Amino acid sequence: MNRSRIKMIFKIASLIFLTSISSLAQTEDCAPEDTQGYNMLLIGNSFFRPYAEKLNDMASVAGFENHNGHTVFRGGDNGRAINFWNDSASREHQEIKATLDQGNIDIFGMTAGHEPEDRTEGHRAWINYALQNNPDITIFIAIPQIDFPADWDQRAAEFGFETIQELYDFFVNDLVHNEMVDQLRIEFPSTKIFTIPTGWASVNLDRMNMDGELLDNISRFGPQATSIFTDTKGHQGDIVRETGGLVWLKSIYGVDLNTFDYETGFNTDLPQVAEDIVKNHDSDYSLCFSQSDSEPNDLGTPNVKCESTYDVIIEEDITYAEGLSHDGTSPTTSAIPLKLDIYRPDNDSENRPVYMFVHGGAFSGGSKKQEAIVDQAHYFASRGWVFISIDYRLTGDLGSIFTGIVPQEWLDVVSQTSQARQGVAMYMAQRDSKAAMRWIVANADNYNINTDYITVGGGSAGAVTALTLGISNQEDFRDEISLTDDPTLATTNLDQTYEIKSIVDHWGSNNALEVYGFIYGTNRFDSNDPPLFIAHGIEDPTVLFSEAEELVHLYDSTGAHVELNTLVGRGHGPWGATLNGKSLSDLS
Repeated sequence: MNRSRIKMIFKIASLIFLTSISSLAQTEDCAPEDTQGYNMLLIGNSFFRPYAEKLNDMASVAGFENHNGHTVFRGGDNGRAINFWNDSASREHQEIKATLDQGNIDIFGMTAGHEPEDRTEGHRAWINYALQNNPDITIFIAIPQIDFPADWDQRAAEFGFETIQELYDFFVNDLVHNEMVDQLRIEFPSTKIFTIPTGWASVNLDRMNMDGELLDNISRFGPQATSIFTDTKGHQGDIVRETGGLVWLKSIYGVDLNTFDYETGFNTDLPQVAEDIVKNHDSDYSLCFSQSDSEPNDLGTPNVKCESTYDVIIEEDITYAEGLSHDGTSPTTSAIPLKLDIYRPDNDSENRPVYMFVHGGAFSGGSKKQEAIVDQAHYFASRGWVFISIDYRLTGDLGSIFTGIVPQEWLDVVSQTSQARQGVAMYMAQRDSKAAMRWIVANADNYNINTDYITVGGGSAGAVTALTLGISNQEDFRDEISLTDDPTLATTNLDQTYEIKSIVDHWGSNNALEVYGFIYGTNRFDSNDPPLFIAHGIEDPTVLFSEAEELVHLYDSTGAHVELNTLVGRGHGPWGATLNGKSLSDLS
């Protein structure tokens, strides 16, 4: 055997060993890590500035220690994005560019003010500039109130509406969302763009005050401390500023305002007012919106929710295929059922995305009913996904006779390592997960699944399998064994095909793909690979953090999209970890 082959077999043994001990660390302490915070650039006018300043105060109270909001302000129309851009000789224009040139801005916020001839011109120019040094930047557009509140009823009537609420809703959805944000998303398909409808704070509090629903003595116009508006233009009093700041905090950081320990200085339940504003905001334009394809399918983009909205219906132990198993040392194989659990929302949607999850456990243990997986299942199903958790064959299904369960060439390589059983089980896991995915496609209509929106994810060994499923060719881990050798392949919906939309990797690696590539001389990574989300602890002793870095390198080399979420101070299996106040489910 040549030296390079010996070295590769040794590496395969090491890879399988790292995965094989992963079950020892599946239940790490779930205490959340210290929250951090976004580095933000915020540009706007006098209706925008109070909320930017409030956000800085509230983010600190909420524990986002590294939050930084750099605000650039000019009054009136001068604070619009287009005027900041056109005034290229101004100090503010240069300050905005200098801040973006540093290349460390996470979120760039602008006011929605625009010119009617081209509603997106200024925002487009600044986004283009921001992306030069901040390729992963997130954009938000704050939608202000309509000014001159004393004239609101008259202005609503002029536009054919009965109330200011109807007019502002039109302003938010028809003008800003449809004519600005939708256009910007088409032009910048890889950039997340969302909105914050802060104007609802003024509109709703003004109505509540007129209806006697405020628990404070508040006038419509007057001093900042005791009024809705401080002048006829409609600049905000403190009660509006506090509420709008909470709307920003909820929209950007996802803070639960009902449990947020913060004193607004008012008796009225302003956190609940802000919660209601965010809850009623169109989820397609929130921070966790579902981005649509440039070529949408007939059904369109599935509509999912940011918050838990639906009851969850559970179907357990559904057989998706069969697989060969050995009993002890018997040379005779027998077919065993392979099962999955389905969690689906109790709604009438005919357009649901699907998330198939593969449990970890070193290919020798674990279950589709692991607590962390069940928690994720409820998280996603309650927001509109169909979540499917699968079991697959493990080392305990092998007996001591391997022939006929994996290809001979695979067996020849892994049998030369000290982890032969895990190596064989690794192949079976890939074969079985692909069978599960074909079952999902074959039964999509029964669960109103939109098969153009398939996500696959996993933890540890399950993430190894999820990566393989998303990146390998359809025939890989399927056609190496014939129906004669494995008659159970006939139960695996071989006539079905699928396309993975995205991959979620929790502390996994590309082990299976690397072994497959060594045996069959392939490299499956290319620019068409699905977007990849990675969460990995720096202190992981089981699947080293360098495995995540290698995946990032492989993706970067092809130009495919990858996002690495580094879990500082974390080891293996930190399901309770958070980043910037968001759980792993929130992030993925």
